[in-house]
Amino acid sequence: MQIMILNYAHIALWYALIVACRVKIFDAGGVVSLFVLIVFILSTVGKHSKRRSLMPNGTNIVIIAYGSAGILVGLMMYAMVRVQRTIDAQESTPSQPTSRPMPPQQPKIAPLQPAPMIARPTTPVVNNAPPLPVQTFGLVGVLQKLSQAVHVLIVGPTNAGKSTAANGLLVDRVKAKESIIILDPHAAPNDWHSIKTVGFGRDYESIESTMTALLDEMTRRYELRSKDMDYKAEPMTIFIDEWPAIQSHCQKIAPQFMCEMAQEGRKVGMRLVILTQSDRVESLGLSGKGDVRDNFTALLLGDKAVEKCPDATGKARPAAMQHLGVFRVVDLFGMDIFAQTKLDTVNLWQTKEEQTHDL
Repeated sequence: MQIMILNYAHIALWYALIVACRVKIFDAGGVVSLFVLIVFILSTVGKHSKRRSLMPNGTNIVIIAYGSAGILVGLMMYAMVRVQRTIDAQESTPSQPTSRPMPPQQPKIAPLQPAPMIARPTTPVVNNAPPLPVQTFGLVGVLQKLSQAVHVLIVGPTNAGKSTAANGLLVDRVKAKESIIILDPHAAPNDWHSIKTVGFGRDYESIESTMTALLDEMTRRYELRSKDMDYKAEPMTIFIDEWPAIQSHCQKIAPQFMCEMAQEGRKVGMRLVILTQSDRVESLGLSGKGDVRDNFTALLLGDKAVEKCPDATGKARPAAMQHLGVFRVVDLFGMDIFAQTKLDTVNLWQTKEEQTHDL
C-alpha cells in the first residue's frame, strides 16, 4: 500500500511537470487538468492521513512534499508563460507614443567629398592680333611733362644728347618768361645760346659763391612769403651742368645747396635742371639722403634709357622719361631743331654784386 501511494504521488508530480511544460500553449484544458491534479493529490493525502497507523510518518511527509512541489512548479510555469505572452504581444503590436516626447534625432550628415577633377582637353588660344604699341611721348608731350615737373634730372653718357635736351628746356622756360641762371664750369662761348654762364673756365669759386647767393635768395623769398599772404614769387630755373665735378670741388656748399633747393625751392618758384652722367646718390652728393632724389623727374638718354626701358633699344636716340613713377619710352625727334630756336630776350638772374657792377 505504501508503495502504491508513493507511486501515485510520483506520477502526480510528473504529470504536473508535463502539464507545466505544455502550458506554453496554455488554454482552458490545461487549467482543468492542473485543477484535477491538485484535487487528486489533496484527496489522496487526506484519505491516507486517516490511516497513519498503516504507514510511517515519513511517508506522509514525502507525499505532501511531492504534491506541493508539483503545484509550485505548475504555478511558476504558468506565471512565466503569462509574462512571456505579454512580452510577445508588445513586440507584435506597434508601440504607442508615450506622453513624454522624445528629443528629435539629428540626422547624420556624411562629410563632403571633393568632386573628382576631370581633365578637360584645352584648345590653345591663338592670338593673331598685332601687339599693342608701346606708349610713347612725343616732343610736345615731353616738354609739357617736364615743364610741370618740380625739378628735372637729365642723365646720360657723353654724346647722348644731354646738352641738346637741356637747351630745349632752356628755350621752353625762356618762352614761359622765367628768369634763368646757368652754372657750367665747362661751358664754351657758343653753348647755352651764348647766354652768360657762371663758372666757365672751371671757375669753381664763382660757382660756390653763386650757390650761396641762390640760397640767400630762397631765404629772402620765404621772408617775403611769410609777410604777404598774396606773395607770388617770380619763377626761375637754375641750369647746372657737370654736377659731379661741381659737388667734388665745392664740397662745403654743394650738398647743402642740392638738399635745400630740391626740398624747399618749389614753394618760392625756384627749380633745378641738373645734367649728369649718373643718377646714383653718390654721384649726386646725396649719400644717405636718397629720398631727396624723389623730388626729381628723370629724363634718361642713351644706354641709361635702355637700362630702364628695353623697348628703347634700336632707336637712333634712345630716351625714356619717368611718368607716374614708371619709365616710358619717349621720342625726342625734333628736339635738336627746337633747341636752336633764337631767343630775343632772356631774363637772366644776377646776384646783388653783379647787379651793382652793371649799374
